[in-house]
Amino acid sequence: MKIHELAFSQYEKFHGALSAVVEDALREYLERHSGGEGGTLSPHMHTHTTHRVNRLFYKRGEDALSIFMRVLSEIKRLNNYPKDEVVCEIRERDLVLAINNVKGIDLRTVKKYIKAFEDHRLIKYDRGASPNMIFKVLIYPECGE
Repeated sequence: MKIHELAFSQYEKFHGALSAVVEDALREYLERHSGGEGGTLSPHMHTHTTHRVNRLFYKRGEDALSIFMRVLSEIKRLNNYPKDEVVCEIRERDLVLAINNVKGIDLRTVKKYIKAFEDHRLIKYDRGASPNMIFKVLIYPECGE
């Protein structure tokens, strides 16, 4: 099987499928030749890398939690909450506006970040319908599951 056939069989509609397969192959090679998980590779290099959404973060050297905390701080600022207040629920429109302010206004970007936050179990859908959807924040023990 040729590399481009492998790429498109693994990532059907993923723009950048060829580079993703090459990146995965290089990562596997480096893990084998640097002692595997305990080797010299950064933990970002081999955590959740097969997940398309997670490439959003690894490409820029950021992690989901740090971006989510920036978005959460922006939500607090927009709603005049004290900085130390624990936010257990987020309205969709507040989340979208905060992502717009922190990461950009493209609708695709907003959707990717919301999906990534859900995949990383930082938020989860709780109730309602768009644009009045409510997400539960999962990073605080006080908020419960």
